[in-house]
Amino acid sequence: MLAAVIGLAGASLARRSREAASTLAGVSGALIVVGLALPAAVALPGPWAAGVFAAFAAAGAGAAGAGAAWQATARQAGHGGKTAALLGTVSRPAAAGAAAVLGVAGLLVSPAALSALLGPLTWAGRTWAGPPASARAALSAAVAWHGSPDTPVVLGLVSLACWRAATLSRSFRGASIAIAALACATVPVAADMPYWAAIVTLSVLAAVLLGVGAAVTDRMLAGTASAAGLAAGVIAAAWSLTTPATTIEVLAVLLASGGVVAVAARSTLATMAGTAQTVAAAAGLAWAVPLASGLPVRQAGLAVLGAAGLAQLAAALLARRRALTSLTAEMSGWLAAVAGVAATFGRPGTASLGLLVLGTLCLGAATRPHRQHLLWAGLASLDAALCVWLAAAGVHTPEPYTVPVAAAAIAFGWQRMRRSPGTGSWAAYGPGLAIALLPSLVVAWQDQGWIRPMLLCLAAAAVTLAGVRSRLAAPLLLGAAVAVTGAGRELAPALTRLTGMLPGWVPIAVIGIALLAAGATYEARLRDLRRLRAALGRLR
Repeated sequence: MLAAVIGLAGASLARRSREAASTLAGVSGALIVVGLALPAAVALPGPWAAGVFAAFAAAGAGAAGAGAAWQATARQAGHGGKTAALLGTVSRPAAAGAAAVLGVAGLLVSPAALSALLGPLTWAGRTWAGPPASARAALSAAVAWHGSPDTPVVLGLVSLACWRAATLSRSFRGASIAIAALACATVPVAADMPYWAAIVTLSVLAAVLLGVGAAVTDRMLAGTASAAGLAAGVIAAAWSLTTPATTIEVLAVLLASGGVVAVAARSTLATMAGTAQTVAAAAGLAWAVPLASGLPVRQAGLAVLGAAGLAQLAAALLARRRALTSLTAEMSGWLAAVAGVAATFGRPGTASLGLLVLGTLCLGAATRPHRQHLLWAGLASLDAALCVWLAAAGVHTPEPYTVPVAAAAIAFGWQRMRRSPGTGSWAAYGPGLAIALLPSLVVAWQDQGWIRPMLLCLAAAAVTLAGVRSRLAAPLLLGAAVAVTGAGRELAPALTRLTGMLPGWVPIAVIGIALLAAGATYEARLRDLRRLRAALGRLR
């Protein structure tokens, strides 16, 4: 009755204000759907109510859409008159109102749909503990299934409504693909499939979504389908963490499907998604196979580093022909490399080897165009590998090991600068100076005596003076950094004791005076910083 009253009010306003009439027609359509669905929804159990509302809303939207289509046909044929005009004014808003009810039904089932995908989060502490009997049995009490078997149907109807609404905005197409993917991913739990069938469904869904993204040319559809395919692949991989064999099989399927999409996709976004899935699946296989064979985690980390090295090689080979694919493989490979190095930290020896491999990868990538900054990451990783190896070997005096290597590296850099005057000091002397100073700095920080820190500071000061005299940036900055760090470590206890002896307001007053002085001479300090920057820029 309320819907009828609002509808009549909208019809009476049709001549005066089409916007008001459309709004009231939409409200009336939503109320009609709710009124017709309410008796059946109350009679059924709670989880089924959303399905009833969705079914009536879909029927109402379809009927209103058919009326709008008939009005359009009548207008083209030149007949229909006022009835057709009134029907056209009412049908579209009524369809929008029914669609709003459908959207609310979709929101009501979304928590249940999402809980169906969060099951793997409960397995963090019991990976490879054995498969459950069914898909619902895999869910813990924290993410128990509270939906009904009609949840995928409701989401499917919402997806169809979004697809029909794509004539209003292209973004509805992407929403339709995403909601359809969620509906399909919810089917295993909603139908309480056997666990093996749920794994197969999720794996096939990931492959199909990536395939859709690879086949279409529309950027919106390709991007949404590819992102949904990646998400489905992650979910399938997480659901496979029940037995080693299942994990390896699912990762192999994801590796194959991602590789095919990366090679044959027509869309750039799909190619990038396929490449990312391929690298991630390869790293996952490199992790799972050694663990399934009984090897420790640290050795599995070395295998992951091998997969990361292959990804960097593929990125280098694809750099000229497929730049975005190369960049995706490179970034995915670096993420895998970081994870692999973190896994090798179980023992110092393995950690040293992992850092050595990471440094080698960085140095290899630094030879590519626009990747020179990786040189410093590689040198830092190699230096860290040396420090870890010395610590693992019980060496408390690293200089007999580092000084000869550093001397050879510095001599090589000196020869290189003589033959190629354009070579910078960082490339020539940076590695040698880092090997000579940084391991000693690490040991000096742990030394309780004063002789080693003093000798290190003197050596760093000498390197700094040599850099000043020869106008070379590497010895100047490295030597100054080591000297300041070593001296600060030695002076810190004395400064702490002095600060404790003074009244509490004195340090605050000193800091305030310094800030006031800096503010008062801001322009002069800014000019000094510019001159310093220019002077450093002129160094080799």
